[in-house]
Amino acid sequence: HPVFGLLGALQGTITIAVIALLVAVPLAIALALLINEYAPRSLRPTMTSVVDLLAVLPSVLYGL
Repeated sequence: HPVFGLLGALQGTITIAVIALLVAVPLAIALALLINEYAPRSLRPTMTSVVDLLAVLPSVLYGL
């Protein structure tokens, strides 16, 4: 049966946050390893700048 009220909203928020963490953390670690260990030295500054630019943008813009 469906859950209504504050408990339902809280459960949905926590579920979405956990799913987002399960996707974002391994992706971030993999990208950090790629940049620091496997990328050619000539590409590292460019890749780091791109990651920094993505960090500056609000996450709402990614959804647009």
